[in-house]
Amino acid sequence: MLLWTWRKQSKHSPKQQTRSTIDEGNINRLMSNPGPLLNTEFGPYRCMRVMGGSLTHTLYHALHRENGELVALRTVDLGEEHSDLRRETSQLLSRLQSILSAYTVPIIDFGFEGNTLYIASTVMKGGALETRIKRYREQAERNSTRFDDVSEADWPAPVSALRLINRIAQALDDVHMAGFVHGLVDPINIMLDDHGDAFLGEMGVSQLTKILFHLGNTNSFYVSRYAAPELWMGGRPQPATDQYALGCLAYELLTGEPPYKGVSIYTLMKQHTEDALLPINYVKPNLPETVSFPLWRAMAKPMHERYPTVGDFVEDLLLSMPDVDIYEKDEDTASFFARWHAS
Repeated sequence: MLLWTWRKQSKHSPKQQTRSTIDEGNINRLMSNPGPLLNTEFGPYRCMRVMGGSLTHTLYHALHRENGELVALRTVDLGEEHSDLRRETSQLLSRLQSILSAYTVPIIDFGFEGNTLYIASTVMKGGALETRIKRYREQAERNSTRFDDVSEADWPAPVSALRLINRIAQALDDVHMAGFVHGLVDPINIMLDDHGDAFLGEMGVSQLTKILFHLGNTNSFYVSRYAAPELWMGGRPQPATDQYALGCLAYELLTGEPPYKGVSIYTLMKQHTEDALLPINYVKPNLPETVSFPLWRAMAKPMHERYPTVGDFVEDLLLSMPDVDIYEKDEDTASFFARWHAS
């Protein structure tokens, strides 16, 4: 998440996003989504539908009262009036807005309504990558389909997977250069626009949670199927932690299977902290053996054995597949994730 103004575009940067306005498309989108219609207001935003939430926050689709802009609005109850809490959250969100990247979900606005913090972000119409992966797996299970048997139309081709990985790598390098660690790189936090282009979302969630619950400098308490060994051991997330998670994502998008598939928390912890990573060509024989080498380094158990930056990892990953050109104009694969969503 970041402020709305993009940095200068590089030759490989995406086109500048445009804000959603209150047109027929916005109204149709609101009406077609699940959840009750609302008329709750926070600051200048009128909440229209509940889109999700947890014990700590609620996520709405909301409209700006004056300009009709459609936004994703997250609200967090801060409890009793606490000036220090407001100051800390404002400072954090202002710093997040200062991260200039074309590959993260922007924070448009934030503020306070009574004891409630609200954060407005760009609506990503393609939804989360996790939703698409789950949809594929459910369909494959219904059809009793093995990954080796599916066609390119059913799962991302290597060129599509590498394009997505490259975009998230650029987002992470921008985040790390700004002095932040994401700490939650996971398909549920990778958002797609209506063209299928990927953006890194949920910036600052772990830092915000620590502020809200007065956890100070405690180490990370978030673990997922992509969690690096240091997180399982109670360590604090570092840039190399994000690199490890991106390596897990690359492995899953290239093979159709996560690198480790423990069915219990204990098993998953043991696999991430102790077990060697299966060579990628053992899982997907049509991939070159060389692809395993950058993945092994990015997912090394000791942090110091990983690449200096996420960009260095992805550069080697792309070199390991010389026949795949992610910058080549190809209409059949350029919007693969958009077509995957539509299907």
